[in-house]
Amino acid sequence: MPAYECTASLPEGTFEASAVITEDEVILQGVDGSRRMLPFADIMDMRLVNYRLALAMRGWDAEISKLGYLTEDFFEKLWEAYCAKSERALFVESDLVMRSEGDYAYAEPGITRSSIAKLALRTDCLCILPHDAGARRVPLCFADAPVREGFSLEVRLDTSEAYRIARLGGDTDPFFSKLADARETVSERWREAHRALEANLGMRLGEAAAAYETFQGLNADTVCGLFSADADAFWFAAIGDGRAAVELVTDEKAATYLYRFDSARGDFESKLRHAMEAMKANRRIIYVEQEEIDADPLYRMAVERSPHVRTLRSFSAGRVIHSTSWASKLAAFFG
Repeated sequence: MPAYECTASLPEGTFEASAVITEDEVILQGVDGSRRMLPFADIMDMRLVNYRLALAMRGWDAEISKLGYLTEDFFEKLWEAYCAKSERALFVESDLVMRSEGDYAYAEPGITRSSIAKLALRTDCLCILPHDAGARRVPLCFADAPVREGFSLEVRLDTSEAYRIARLGGDTDPFFSKLADARETVSERWREAHRALEANLGMRLGEAAAAYETFQGLNADTVCGLFSADADAFWFAAIGDGRAAVELVTDEKAATYLYRFDSARGDFESKLRHAMEAMKANRRIIYVEQEEIDADPLYRMAVERSPHVRTLRSFSAGRVIHSTSWASKLAAFFG
């Protein structure tokens, strides 16, 4: 990436610098030899105001100015790099179908956002990538058929969140068509993969069969699900009244994860399914301590941008290691 000559204003002062955009941060190299990093994980918002780039960092503010005629180019390059980092934090793995840009708005429990965003339609999701920390990956396997009203498109999930995009200009027709096709394809693939899991569950459980049998003996509903329609790993859970236990069936040995919640069983199950699909192979994110999340920039961004992962973590009630006392501890947890 090229270096942009600028003036940087930070809490410790204002200085002349060269700004370089990397895939993880902005590096400010002062003419006095000083060096300061602005990690994307700590950028909560960025706005271009009168040829000054205002950066709302995590707990403090910064400004980059005097970029001259390269101001808009710098902002665009920074936004693109920031979007790419957000997609990595959202664990986006699928192929790109189409890109566009337009207005967006979404409503989630306790959160309402709207602004302008870059849009990335992929084979299994719609990525909404604004210039702030509100990026979202909308999983199409959980979505109703998209609805179009004039120049506005809406995707609604089975957990009631609604995501609206608009003002795509000439991209409106092809984007809606490709969105509808992608949603139909991935939804059918998701259903087929779950039918195959249920039909072959006994064989696929392997060493976890004993744990599954124990789960069935608890005062709870036993359910199972996938992280991805294209992977062999899966999970199963015992969901009771206000309590749940989750077992991961992967190539790695794992504990049983416990949760306490205050909603209906079905509501917790839906959130669990979303969280498991969102994290895919990045399963450590559901159980590591908050200190480790805070220390890992990518995980910090992931939890901020993945509401169901964040919710599942908030329900955590610890874990039970597979030992001779595992079954009795599990039974005691469910009362």
